[in-house]
Amino acid sequence: IVDILKDKKDIIDCVEIANINFYIEGYSYDMLYELESSFYPQNYIKPEFLVCEKDDKIIGFGGFSATGFDSSVFGICSCYIHPDYQGQGIGKELVKKRLDKIKELGGEIVFSTTRKKWHLERFGFKVINSPYKEWSLMQLIL
Repeated sequence: IVDILKDKKDIIDCVEIANINFYIEGYSYDMLYELESSFYPQNYIKPEFLVCEKDDKIIGFGGFSATGFDSSVFGICSCYIHPDYQGQGIGKELVKKRLDKIKELGGEIVFSTTRKKWHLERFGFKVINSPYKEWSLMQLIL
């Protein structure tokens, strides 16, 4: 089941999943701040997060937000799946659902950064010039 993150107490479960997948010092705080921003926006950009649940337990999540450049430009971010559930199409489903939500909001351009280009290329994203060494900057025109 994929739905909008609605309960603040689920934030900790999301942070734990992110840490399992991508732990670096201080990242927990950054992820916590980003997830809390969906309930308490700190600026004019309010991210939204979708969570995937199985048996009332969060097993993955992914975010998106307007970029602030233009009302039709969005970004997707922070897609993490618990390792026990990876390879089952959950990440793919979270990307699809976020793109659907962005289309509903009138989005026309979507950006993301990723290490796994193939994951977004299958949705039509293209690599554009990237300032990052290990990460690709991706763009999708809806």
